[in-house]
Amino acid sequence: NRDIRKATDTALRDLRSTIRSMPVKGDSRDRVRDRIAAATVLQVRTGANESGVRIFVNRRKLPPEKRPLPFLLEQGKWRRPVYANPRRPRSDWRWVEQRSPIGPWFAPTIRPHETKIGGAVQDVLHSTERKIREALR
Repeated sequence: NRDIRKATDTALRDLRSTIRSMPVKGDSRDRVRDRIAAATVLQVRTGANESGVRIFVNRRKLPPEKRPLPFLLEQGKWRRPVYANPRRPRSDWRWVEQRSPIGPWFAPTIRPHETKIGGAVQDVLHSTERKIREALR
């Protein structure tokens, strides 16, 4: 478990750094980049029925109105209303396409770490297998 965490720490740090370094246009007081970085978490499960490693953005740690942002930033573009009047139907609103200033950020950042993380998981599996075999002797 500790070996897996050690292997994934660098990936997690890189993900958080990437989203924090994303350029901001306009008002940056809501600190959305820092919130997404803080919500990017590591989960290691080593149970009998379910084991695995997962690095993801825990959207529940974000304010409700910001929860779609990690996905939208990864997708690279989204549509949003401009000067929307809530008293008018949404079909009457003017919509524009907005692009992410960094494009996909999660997948390209995690990809270089996949081999190291996979190797750590394999090492733990082989170690567990060895311990089971020794216990059965």
